[in-house]
Amino acid sequence: MFTATGGSGSGYSWSFGTNSSGGSINASTGAYAAGPAGSVTDTVKVTDSLGNTATGNITVTAGVSISPAAPSTPAKGTLSFTASGGSGTGFTWSLTSNNSGGSINASTGAYTAGPTGSVTDAVKVTDSLGNTASANVTVTASSLSGGGGGCSTSGVADAPTLVLGLAALLRLRRNGGRQARSKGG
Repeated sequence: MFTATGGSGSGYSWSFGTNSSGGSINASTGAYAAGPAGSVTDTVKVTDSLGNTATGNITVTAGVSISPAAPSTPAKGTLSFTASGGSGTGFTWSLTSNNSGGSINASTGAYTAGPTGSVTDAVKVTDSLGNTASANVTVTASSLSGGGGGCSTSGVADAPTLVLGLAALLRLRRNGGRQARSKGG
């Protein structure tokens, strides 16, 4: 927030001389917020009740950015996030939405998706000045892999297992319900 002294001493009104960042300013209090455009200069102007004016320039640096910006990982997968811009220091990581049941290291940005797939988690980074950036992580359903059968992710037996299961059942019926033994052992 800006403050003014001098001039008439009252009736100060705040405005932009130049608003290159796309920011905002409260005309009566001088509360200023930089906009999304970085590497620009905003000029704030104050006018007192007698029409006296003063200006001040604010250098707006690049906002905080997060990388990767639109990541995807399978359930229980890992990602490493990095941040840049803003104050350039004191980055702190958090999950603002944790639908997968995952976790993030608050200091390093190391993310691990939880066991629930087909959901979105939201990662947020905050710099030392309170500037923030967010990224949505698409957590995909992990696929089970196997070597020749078993149950699929839907709980239905895969074809090779079903065929082997039927063959074993037919062998048991041919042997009168007794399990066949192999010769030689």
